[in-house]
Amino acid sequence: MGKQRALNFKKRTLFFSFEIFSACILSVVSVRDNGGFILPIQIQKSEFSITMSNQLWQYLRAGLNYLESSGQNYPPNFVHPGGVAYGSLGLSRIAVLDVIQNSPSLSKFNPEDVFNDVNLYEDFAKSYADLLLRHYLKLEYWKMPSEQVFSILQKAWFLGPGLYRQGHADISSREKRTQEYIRKIIPASHAST
Repeated sequence: MGKQRALNFKKRTLFFSFEIFSACILSVVSVRDNGGFILPIQIQKSEFSITMSNQLWQYLRAGLNYLESSGQNYPPNFVHPGGVAYGSLGLSRIAVLDVIQNSPSLSKFNPEDVFNDVNLYEDFAKSYADLLLRHYLKLEYWKMPSEQVFSILQKAWFLGPGLYRQGHADISSREKRTQEYIRKIIPASHAST
């Protein structure tokens, strides 16, 4: 019995050491992916090592673009009415700062850098989507149907994570357009593919 307990302790220690090593490597390395960079998000737990798939991001991105810009392709420094949202996806300064704050390797960037570079803008938007879903809303979104992920993401993207968690309602016209997008696009069967 004592040997089994010691063996289990060694296994847990080895696994924990591997998690820490993996997190360190992933927080330092940027992976090249379809012409852009997947910006690493600070990893605190092993389940956070899953990166949003390109297929899911393309679905979510197209939906955000549909809602935020009626499908128009705006440069990242385009300012939406109200002066809070920028570019084709309606990314805000607060969202960019959240990504920077939660990923120290990105502290060399500032919002002006992001809103003046198409590739940075796209990478920060993808990172913010992941941050919203995983960190703020605590969702294992890679296990969910993509249309459900989109429905949740668009609302949290628009309201912010605090108001979303408080149960604030989405604007009815936005909710209608969300449902239009979901019906219009044949979504992937699952976010994990």
